[in-house]
Amino acid sequence: MTGRPKYTGNPSQREHNPYSLAQRFGDVASRPPRVTREVAEAKGFEVRTVEHDLDELAVAASLAYHLQRMLPGMIHQALTGGATVDQLAEVTGFAPADITAAWLAHAERQRWLATQYPDMPDRTDQYARVAATLGVTLADEPQMPPTSRWTVGPER
Repeated sequence: MTGRPKYTGNPSQREHNPYSLAQRFGDVASRPPRVTREVAEAKGFEVRTVEHDLDELAVAASLAYHLQRMLPGMIHQALTGGATVDQLAEVTGFAPADITAAWLAHAERQRWLATQYPDMPDRTDQYARVAATLGVTLADEPQMPPTSRWTVGPER
């Protein structure tokens, strides 16, 4: 993907709120049903059009974009709350090494941002505790992350 998805289906969702998008995805993915034109007409369903498919795809892409950006923070939240990497791996299907790498990238990115925005809360101890739990080492001086994109997939 070369940029942020362009969901324009609902002007009230210009902010691309991920929670609203999740609800919207449930709406667009279920109506009209994915059946052939013949079945839709025989059962009295609305016939699915290219516009339906494009709307569904646009919402899904925008939601995926947000979830991809939110997952590392969710991993951090779970780890600081006492979850183990094995528990996270079990509920997400991600490899423990991917979870650790995602957390480490998130922590480095947040630590670097704190050097740019001095008003951010100091979470140095929090990151150090989680790093110790994970058995990883944080750099003494956080470096600007090469990218804000992080990807992980289910272990299969």
